Amino acid sequence: MRSERANGSAGDGHQEIVIGVVGPREGGELRRVAERDSAAIPTGCVLGGRVNDQLVAAVSVTSGQMVADPFVPTAEIRELLSERAAQLRGERILGRRLGRLRRRRAHARAALPASPPGAGGKLLQI
Repeated sequence: MRSERANGSAGDGHQEIVIGVVGPREGGELRRVAERDSAAIPTGCVLGGRVNDQLVAAVSVTSGQMVADPFVPTAEIRELLSERAAQLRGERILGRRLGRLRRRRAHARAALPASPPGAGGKLLQI
């Protein structure tokens, strides 16, 4: 099993996050997480996120269906799982994000006038 490790720190100490393929032996853990999330068990190739060797979230690479333990903070792990699953599907996440940021920035600039109304294009001095 190939996995990617990321070390992070929380307020209560050191945590190790491992992202890897969920194998058939880990079916019980995957079922537990899905039951806690009140969701169906992801099918196909499934990536799991573990914190301190406990499975807390999983995503199907093929369908994108995700389950996560609602009693554990998993927002960052779910984001990592989504990004890795998209990479494995061959999607370009960074390009999409940059496109969204550029559109937001362009929209924000268009919404801000260069000078106050009635200033004739010049900034007023007080």
